[in-house]
Amino acid sequence: MQQCQIEDWLKLLRLRVGDGVRVIIISTYCQTGQHIARIDQPVLQRDFGDMIVGFHEVDSLVDDPATGEKVGIAQLKQMIAEAAQNFEQMGIVLNRAWRESRDALLAIAKPRISYTEFTTVCSAHGLIPNPLYQGSIKKNQSLCLEKIW
Repeated sequence: MQQCQIEDWLKLLRLRVGDGVRVIIISTYCQTGQHIARIDQPVLQRDFGDMIVGFHEVDSLVDDPATGEKVGIAQLKQMIAEAAQNFEQMGIVLNRAWRESRDALLAIAKPRISYTEFTTVCSAHGLIPNPLYQGSIKKNQSLCLEKIW
């Protein structure tokens, strides 16, 4: 990936997720030398600051005898775990009614459902529609269940 492509992706992530987004930039093929990206870390760190958790190199073609995984993967897992523990959501128990509603909605084998169907599923699990939002959502509006990206 070209340096400018990384910058474009980082800008896009910041726009979509907000200032709380955190990323680890990973270079691949660090030992086999195939298509390894030389990343200007100081420039990216300067331009994106706290958004960048760190930089790491892996190679999915070379075994690491010390870890039993591919080169850099064990360290990457540790890096992800350390970054994740700093998210305020970590450790928060997801409300059972929300979880059951989410699971029921994801089990629907349709890419879209009506708002009425959505509220029916949620109500069956003990959630009630918020009157503050009901005015902004039309009853005949459909909701997308498939991930867009």
